[in-house]
Amino acid sequence: MRICALAAGALVVLLGAGCLTPGPHAHRPPRPDAIEVRGAWLRFRDTGPRDGARLPVILLHGYGSRLETWQAIQDALSSERRVVSFDLRGFGHSERPPGPYGPEVHARDTLALMDALGIERAVLFGHSYGGGVALRIAVEAPERVAGLLLVSAFALESQLPPAFRWAKQPGLGELLFSAFYQELPGEKYLLAFHDRRRFVTLERIEEIKTMMKLPGSAYAALQTVRGMHYADVEEAYSQLDLPIRIVWGKEDRVLPVAQGEALAAHLDAPLVVLPACGHVPPWERPKALLREARRLLSEVEP
Repeated sequence: MRICALAAGALVVLLGAGCLTPGPHAHRPPRPDAIEVRGAWLRFRDTGPRDGARLPVILLHGYGSRLETWQAIQDALSSERRVVSFDLRGFGHSERPPGPYGPEVHARDTLALMDALGIERAVLFGHSYGGGVALRIAVEAPERVAGLLLVSAFALESQLPPAFRWAKQPGLGELLFSAFYQELPGEKYLLAFHDRRRFVTLERIEEIKTMMKLPGSAYAALQTVRGMHYADVEEAYSQLDLPIRIVWGKEDRVLPVAQGEALAAHLDAPLVVLPACGHVPPWERPKALLREARRLLSEVEP
């Protein structure tokens, strides 16, 4: 009897797991800072001079994050050049429409956003998952990318955690994301920072919960994982001919610094390791990261 009850309970969970649904698509801008890109309204922030001689910078945030990741860096650079950040499709305050997700889709969105904003060529800064998106853009459209700043970047097939590999399996992914996507965001958030007392606050945890509860969030998160295919582009990374700089937090517990060393070797690019820093250098060490950003920009614009 107990086995039957457990089996019935598992069946209920599995049936519920198939109910991950995308979010709606608005026919009008859902907010004043939204722009329609390839069938989705994306929240964006466009700052700095439009007519300057310096190259614009495009900022790409990580998996499950939003444009605020880069706010300090964007504010600092906006006095000298145009800087654009945006919430990737499926995250932050951008829409979560039906369809495929992943680095390839987000790369195409970025290029389409650049087209919509009249940006021919830019320097790309990518944090975590956004680093993989930036690299894919550089591979697929090298003429549009002048340089890359990769921060705690997630861009190699070997970096995929076991849970993401499991989630690629039909049925199992729905089960995992239905059951656990909104579970324990505070504990997950703790892993991201070295100085947890300063950055892991109740206010920020509530903000994360609010984002995760938006319609289509679990669907978009799962579809993004299923679109994470890096093996097909890894060989092309080494063929890139542009300035690249890699920055990593020494105390990163999400993607340990050994992964930064592997990526640096793969790209034959310099790796700068920041002490007293976890997975989010744009928040924990913005001044140090800004120095590295300016060094990259000086290579791009000697």
